[in-house]
This record gives sequence, C-alpha cells and structure tokens, in this order.
Amino acid sequence: MMRNTVTHVSWKAGILILVFFSLFLGACTDFDLDPIFWTLANEVALEDDKGFEDSVTVFRVVSDGANYYAAANQVYYRPEDESADWQGVDPPEPGALCNTIEYYSITSNIVAGFYDSLSGDGLGLWKLLDGATSSWQQVSDVQGNLTNTDRYVLIKEVNNKLFIATDSKSLFYSSDQDNFYPVIFDETLNFAVTDITGDPAGPTYYVATGYKIFTGTAASVTRDNDAVLDTGAPYAGIYFAGQKGASGTVYASSRDGILYTYDVAATAWATSGVDSIEADGDTVPFTQFLEIDPAGSTSDIFVGTAGYGYYVLPAGDITASVVVTNRSPNYNISEMYKGVILSFYKEPGAADNPIFACTVGSGLWRADYLASAWVWKQE
Repeated sequence: MMRNTVTHVSWKAGILILVFFSLFLGACTDFDLDPIFWTLANEVALEDDKGFEDSVTVFRVVSDGANYYAAANQVYYRPEDESADWQGVDPPEPGALCNTIEYYSITSNIVAGFYDSLSGDGLGLWKLLDGATSSWQQVSDVQGNLTNTDRYVLIKEVNNKLFIATDSKSLFYSSDQDNFYPVIFDETLNFAVTDITGDPAGPTYYVATGYKIFTGTAASVTRDNDAVLDTGAPYAGIYFAGQKGASGTVYASSRDGILYTYDVAATAWATSGVDSIEADGDTVPFTQFLEIDPAGSTSDIFVGTAGYGYYVLPAGDITASVVVTNRSPNYNISEMYKGVILSFYKEPGAADNPIFACTVGSGLWRADYLASAWVWKQE
C-alpha cells in the first residue's frame, strides 16, 4: 500500500499552494501560466491502493448510483463496492484532459469537460456511453451557444438544470443537455464563475464569481449589492441549505478566512465575524461546502480549505468561536490536512454514506462513518 511520508511544508510551499488554488478558481486563461492545468498535463501515473497515486490532483467525484466517477486528468470510475479499484477511462481524443465532471439526473448521463493538453483549448462537452470500453459521444449544443474552444471550469447540476461555467467568464444552462442558453448577468464579469447553488423550492439561484454574488432565475441574475467583498480574497464556494431557517440559508465562503450566511426569509446577510478565521497563525482560505444530512432537521456542514484540512460547522453554525474549535483533521501532519480541498462529494441518501474529498496534490480521500466518527483514508 502506497503512502506519502510525513514532511514539514515550508512557508514558501504554503504560498505556492494558495497561489495554485487561487489561479484555478480564477480560471486563468493563459494555459502556460495555469498551474493546475499544467500539473494535470504532466501528471504521474496512478498506482496502488484503489487506483490513485497518493499525490494526484482530483477535481471532482460524482456517482450515477452504481459507480463513482472522478475527474483527475483523465476520467476514472469504480463500482460503489468498497472492495473495487478505480479504472481509467481513455479520453475521447488523444491528449485530452478532464478537469470537471457531473452526473446529470435528467438524462442519466455522466458528462465531462475536456481540454487539449498542448494548446489548452477546450474540446467541448462529452457524455460517457461506456466506461469499460472508453466510449464517448460529444454533446452538440443545438442552440450553438457553447463553444468547444472555451475551457469548462465547472459543470454542475442544480435543481434539474445543467450549468456550465467557462474560462471566458460565461455561464450557460440547459434543461435537457442538448439546448444550452446563456445566463444573463446585469454587469460584466471580471472573474469566471466559481460555484452555483439554488433553492430547491425554486426558482432562485445564487452564483459566486470573484468578489460578488448574483441571484435570480436560471436565465437572468443580478448582483446582490449586500454581498460584495470590497477587500480581501474572492468568494470560493456557495451552498443552499434548505432546512436551515424558515425558507433556507445560503452559505458562502471566501479565501480571506470569513464565512457568510444569507437568511432567505429575513433577506439578511451575516458573517462569521469581523476578523478572519486563522489556523497555525495564518488566515484560512475556505473552499467548498458539503452538507452531511440535507434531509435531516439539523445537519453539520463541512467547509474545505486550501491547506488546513476542513472545518465542521455544527448544525450550520458559522460563529468564528465555534468554527475554530472544529477543525479536522485536528493535527497538521496529515496529507489531507496539507492538501487543497477542491470539492467534496457525498451520494444523496443515508446520512452515513461515504464522503469523498478531492484535493490538489494529496490524492482522493474517502471517509467512512465508523463508531460515530468520520474515518478518513486515501483511495
């Protein structure tokens, strides 16, 4: 079984990790200066354990109910049986690399975005026909709004709609995977979209991009003037927790160590505090959210970080004094702790379904719920 030895990360390495993460979420359009895409183009082969070399970069994990799928340079899949290993899926074109993937429930398809490893140009949207035979079919947008040369930085289903964000700062949506329409913003975007969420009761969506959050329908969104970061680092993640409050609560994270909530019923934003949350004397750059039991009356929420593990928000509480006491792992020698957590995944259903954490440079991690605690191991 392959495991990394414990090393102490220098302050220079820490800065590089943060720059690494920042450039990814900012969706740098210069391929040669985009570290994550460069790293993927030069990635080492997967080995050992369940198929992932322990220092690989993994962007996203999704499931179709039978298999897990991961975007980690190429696409990998394995049956949900824990004894199964990950298998690689050849790309649809030679030299194509994958950095984003989603399961679209409306069409029951695994869809992925690819780009060319040499030029950095996008290669469009593809649906997986058969992982075992590496069979793909390109999705052609009937409306002609999607361009294959744009790199897709995010593919995500929200409330039965499939959204695609591009490195050219555009966002598109579809209700059938064949017809894509642009999401109209009320002002020009300076950053690519980093995340999107929505109210399951509909029809409101929340879009995080740069220092701003936009709200509206799938077709048109406007800037929320009360959710604008005047200083600090941009927003990283946004999540709608439906059972919190009378009409739900929106959670937003920033890379300057502050968490935000929006009470839908009260139409009011709140923060974790005036000061940034710190770990090891440094500001914590927060990333993506994961609600452990969305169907429950109350639920803990995980929020990832860039290089400081993740934090547990008990029953969704973002109060700074509460957050700082709930860091996991609670030691700084874990390879998961040191990795940039790009995303989490937990299959809907049972509250104790496994959790996946996708990291930059620290592989893919899985948590199983054992003896009333989440126990993490590398895949």
